Amino acid sequence: MDETCIYIFKRDRLFIEGNEFTPKDTTKEMDTNDRQTRSRHQYNEQETKLDDVDEIDCDNFIFHYKNRKKLANHKSGGIALGFKKYLDKYIKYIQSDCQFVLWFSIDKKVLDLPKDAIFGIIYIPPINTSYTSEDAFTEIEFELQNFCSKTNYITMLGDFNSRTGNLSDFYNIDKDSSFENNFTDYNELSDVDVLDELGIPRLRNSIDTVVNGYGRKFIDFCKNNRMFILNGRLEENKTGSPTSRNSSVIDYALSSTHFLYNICKLEVLNFCKLFSDVHSPLSLQLYTNNEIKDKLLTETLCCGDERVNKWKNEKCNEYKNNIDRNKVDDICNRLSAYVNDVNNVTKYDMNNIVTDICDTLTESAKATFGTSTFNKTMFKCSKNQFSKDWYNKDCKKAQREFRKSQRLYKHYGSNIFKERLRQSELHYKKVMDGESVTSHKMCTMMLS
Repeated sequence: MDETCIYIFKRDRLFIEGNEFTPKDTTKEMDTNDRQTRSRHQYNEQETKLDDVDEIDCDNFIFHYKNRKKLANHKSGGIALGFKKYLDKYIKYIQSDCQFVLWFSIDKKVLDLPKDAIFGIIYIPPINTSYTSEDAFTEIEFELQNFCSKTNYITMLGDFNSRTGNLSDFYNIDKDSSFENNFTDYNELSDVDVLDELGIPRLRNSIDTVVNGYGRKFIDFCKNNRMFILNGRLEENKTGSPTSRNSSVIDYALSSTHFLYNICKLEVLNFCKLFSDVHSPLSLQLYTNNEIKDKLLTETLCCGDERVNKWKNEKCNEYKNNIDRNKVDDICNRLSAYVNDVNNVTKYDMNNIVTDICDTLTESAKATFGTSTFNKTMFKCSKNQFSKDWYNKDCKKAQREFRKSQRLYKHYGSNIFKERLRQSELHYKKVMDGESVTSHKMCTMMLS
């Protein structure tokens, strides 16, 4: 072990004597399993603010994401998919090259379909920005066509940054002269009769009547691929509610003709500063197989996860003493060997180092704080079981005020309560951010 060198890990990056160490890329040496478990780092529901060295760690959830940049000081423009762990065998992330869409599939058994359903989460950067792409719709369409050859059940939703007004999203045989001049078969280009069969209006409603350049491209995309816009058509969203804070409609949900039968409802939920700076959430509900639903409920109630108990500051010294020094020495020796043979170090080697560091710290935490197994029923009995250590009385007080403001605004709906809700959102977020940062600083000082 080289005592003269200083090794520092910062956000999963290794710095030796103040210089970042970057091993050569030899990902071909990784086996298939390693590719799958690390796929989210190699490939990039709304815009996320992550880069490739960020990890989302949320109990009982699995995340996949595409990031705009590998490493960035200002993070924006990514896409994320998150779902409960017990759904892992039914939801599969699909790798693709297009940076504007994240694809995943839902098992045909869940939706009682003859084939798996394909979902695409979209984020297209707005017009007149450094990230604007004139080929965004073309790239998405290319990948969409590949899926269309395999299944008829496709849904797309997300931020298209397209303002479409009330333009029709299907070819109209009565108004489009191309059908007369080119003898085009109308049935090959539109399945609009399915809307009539399901009682869904042909004409969309939208409070936003503006049409921009992306909007026209978006409409052509829908027409050419026989995708129907759900906004402004379904019962809960017949008025075409705005999806952003400035009263524009730029977030959409689309469905292929065959998948319309599985659509239950689409809602534009109330804007919340805690979740987005501009966008209102879209809620899309689907009809599912009741047998699978009951099975999932049973699995969720019966299966428990083992977790490390919460951090306790008074056990800080015990935690440090429980760290396996032999494993620490082994890691340091391997790092020293890598320094002396930089050209032969691979990303696979560095990933193993990071994994071993995490495992060493986790084992110490288990020995110090203990572990517990929790299931769904225990969540209901103890709401505070998994609250973070920094989530103190001030955070809970701000949360109560925020929820009270939500109830008042929902009941009365006046501008006074709307402003109260806005202020309580900002206050709640500010309190949580402040307590989280303070707690992390204190923990770092105690461990140093």
